Amino acid sequence: MSPDAQATQFFRVFFLEDIPLLVFHVQALIEDLGHIFAGSLSSFAELKASIDEFEIDAALIDIDLADGPTGPAATAWLLERGIRSVFVTG
Repeated sequence: MSPDAQATQFFRVFFLEDIPLLVFHVQALIEDLGHIFAGSLSSFAELKASIDEFEIDAALIDIDLADGPTGPAATAWLLERGIRSVFVTG
């Protein structure tokens, strides 16, 4: 891959998190790194209901969400759809 092609490569990163302040902070980090913040939701239930509204290459996922400790289930569900995830949790 040429240096120019590498410089223009980016990911559309989604964040599944129920604390708005963390969402705003991580959004800024994602964008500062040259990637696209693809959106966020606060629960796995919301994600399942609205997945078609988002274009996602990768996801950052908290374990404890607004609908309980559903982060691991959300990760498995996204992986079935070809979207890889990383846990971001305290």
